[in-house]
Amino acid sequence: TGFNAVREQYARIAAAPHSRYIASMYIDNVRSLARRMEKTFPDRLKAERQTVIDDVTWMKRAFAEKYGPEKAE
Repeated sequence: TGFNAVREQYARIAAAPHSRYIASMYIDNVRSLARRMEKTFPDRLKAERQTVIDDVTWMKRAFAEKYGPEKAE
């Protein structure tokens, strides 16, 4: 399907007033998930891991467009 739960949730968060901090924390949590997936499943779930990485990239771009650059990583 075309539904992406991560991006949908980010869009809902970003649509709320004064959401910069929560949006940033959500990106951090998904980024952490990508790192844990890499560590836990280094030889498996490559497509799924790439989807999560792509979602982080998409969220960072959307965040920068709305709020300016994200805080330092």
